[in-house]
Amino acid sequence: MEFHKLNTLTISQQSAMTEFSTQPQHYYGLNPAIALTTNFHRYLPQTDDCAKRHVYTRASHPNFSLLERQLALLHSGKHATVFASGMAAISAVFCSFHQPNSTIICSDEVYYEVLQCLETLKSLAGIKTITVDACDTERVITTAASTDNVSMIYLESANNPSSRMADLPAIAAGIKRLKRNIPIVVDNTWLSPALYRPLEHGADVVIESATKYISGRGDVILGAVIIPNKSVFTKYHKRIKDWRQLHGAIASPFNCWLISKALETLPLRMERICNSAQIIAQTLSKVPCISRVLHPSLSTHPSHQLATKLLNGAKAGVIFFHVALDSNAARNLPFIIHPIIAATSYGDGHTLMQGGTSRYCGSTIRYPGDKEAGIADIPGYWFRLAVGLQEPGEIIRALLLGLARYLTTPLGHVVHVYKKINVIEIDLADNSDGVTLVPGDVLVTGTIDSSKEEIGFYQVLEPARTAASKSNTTLLMVKVPPGIKPGIFVRKFQNFNPNILA
Repeated sequence: MEFHKLNTLTISQQSAMTEFSTQPQHYYGLNPAIALTTNFHRYLPQTDDCAKRHVYTRASHPNFSLLERQLALLHSGKHATVFASGMAAISAVFCSFHQPNSTIICSDEVYYEVLQCLETLKSLAGIKTITVDACDTERVITTAASTDNVSMIYLESANNPSSRMADLPAIAAGIKRLKRNIPIVVDNTWLSPALYRPLEHGADVVIESATKYISGRGDVILGAVIIPNKSVFTKYHKRIKDWRQLHGAIASPFNCWLISKALETLPLRMERICNSAQIIAQTLSKVPCISRVLHPSLSTHPSHQLATKLLNGAKAGVIFFHVALDSNAARNLPFIIHPIIAATSYGDGHTLMQGGTSRYCGSTIRYPGDKEAGIADIPGYWFRLAVGLQEPGEIIRALLLGLARYLTTPLGHVVHVYKKINVIEIDLADNSDGVTLVPGDVLVTGTIDSSKEEIGFYQVLEPARTAASKSNTTLLMVKVPPGIKPGIFVRKFQNFNPNILA
């Protein structure tokens, strides 16, 4: 994975020597120092240039400066400003670029609190918003061309939660042709600078929530704004700095110190997470009860080709998938799968999962172009899986066990397999009342309480038929794909939507 812009060890050491030289003993450690102080010496004769730069922590701080230089260099930018959170950074950009009666053109698929922030700013400052599908390049450009006094175009480098990508180079070229100096602001949190650096693709301002991948441990909240080396943006850099100071949206020096150290492992963590996510996505795409999987590494993803081009390989750390189950039990799936944790956010070392709420309930048809692409209209629940640092096999097994253990009912054991015609005989034992199997139903094989036995998923190909056995038990004859062995236990999904084959 390409990550050549930042030698964090070197920068950390050099910055420590320049930023932390206000004491008689200079600091020469390999790790950056931390200054846990509110005030700095100002007028003593022995104070050096560093002390004259820093007066009060709400205005500036050595650990701010260190991290800001690291992030600016990492993004090929000129200036960076760190904030208490990603939302503080976003708010600062909205307010700093605001003009009287101006309009923000915003992607319609962004972090939902961004839209809430814009609604608040509309009532407080009169900032108007137009939402568009940022993945529709022509729509973005024509909207900008037909709208007066546009203060910015705001989008995400890849959308949350679908990982759909806007064609940033094409949008930037189209906006440049308008000759109206409309800045393009890109929130790059979903991909991180290890995968994508928007300033190199036409963006004018980059926002990072370092809370996510840049930190990587789920123990820091911090945001940043990065400005390019363009003279026209110098005034905005000052406005953003002033906004932070006047509104008190300062980062913690300790959090800055943690993230300065975390940058050293960012490329390794992202490589592990993205590789695991690709393996997991490929596996989930083969599970019959999972009706849709959105990850840019899959050829079925709407932005697969663009992501392959812009990201030097279609990478992402989050998988968005749809389970074709009408059962209310499906809503609880994130809460019952160990070691996956039911939690919001992403970029943590843990694997996090959320979904099953009204926001994630609905059809597989979710985005423009889905119908044209032949996506089936299947009800169910969407889930967002933010992959962590665990082994991908561990996560896959946890997901499959969760699906099998909590969303299925037992049928019985396979007593015979007719390999030539792909038909199995299931001894229903005491589970024979009202059992029906139709094409599209999904059977699960394996002992779900076993930590070793493989879990399998098989779609029923033809309607099942029953036959009496010599032992007066009911046998169910079912045609399924090959692979099921005699003696294995079989379960059936509850309330599964059989239209998946339609």
